[in-house]
Amino acid sequence: MKVFTLSPSEFAFGFEGCKKCYYDKIVNNLKYSSFFPPVFSLLDICQKKYYQGKSSKSISESLDEGIIITENSDKIIKSRTLYDNKKRPFILRGKLDAYIKHENFYTVIDFKTTSMSLDKAPMYSAQLHSYALMLENPSEKNNLISPVKKLGLFCFSPNQVINHKKGTNIFEMNARWAEIKRDDKEFFSYVTLVLDLLHGQIKSIRNPRCTVCTFIEQHLSLAKKQS
Repeated sequence: MKVFTLSPSEFAFGFEGCKKCYYDKIVNNLKYSSFFPPVFSLLDICQKKYYQGKSSKSISESLDEGIIITENSDKIIKSRTLYDNKKRPFILRGKLDAYIKHENFYTVIDFKTTSMSLDKAPMYSAQLHSYALMLENPSEKNNLISPVKKLGLFCFSPNQVINHKKGTNIFEMNARWAEIKRDDKEFFSYVTLVLDLLHGQIKSIRNPRCTVCTFIEQHLSLAKKQS
């Protein structure tokens, strides 16, 4: 049986975005690269650099005391082979933004530069659960970080310019913490649906709002008329 390697960051906008595009990317290796503004990567680097080694209380007073670790955020981590509810193997592989080292446990953090309403945070639940499982079940035992008891998003959105100097603006950003309850049973049910799609047990139906699928259909239609 084929062992699929799943990227945590592709659940929210890949699997949830368009089943057909997600299937084609992973199964048929058909990849569409969209432009990701470099400014978001720069903001991400600045945020991680600033919070490295700081107290968890600098994120939220609701968090247990601990130290924020971001220094390994560029490192790709991979889980050992895991199994869904139908005993099908899969591997998780990706980059973790940060975690908090508490006295007796860890908290997984994903940095987001977004103005989204925090009630939409659960859409990233599968991504955060993936990171937790990758840390607790690493492919290399010396990378073990366990137990992970808490998960959450640390969201930033620009608010206003508060000062400036020649050639420089100083921005104030809103920073919000959204904790997501860990529920491995729910996560494995979710991954089972993902693997149902990848193994062809459910049809890869396109999302009618998918701009990639729409472009391809229009392009093929035009090519057919011109042939």
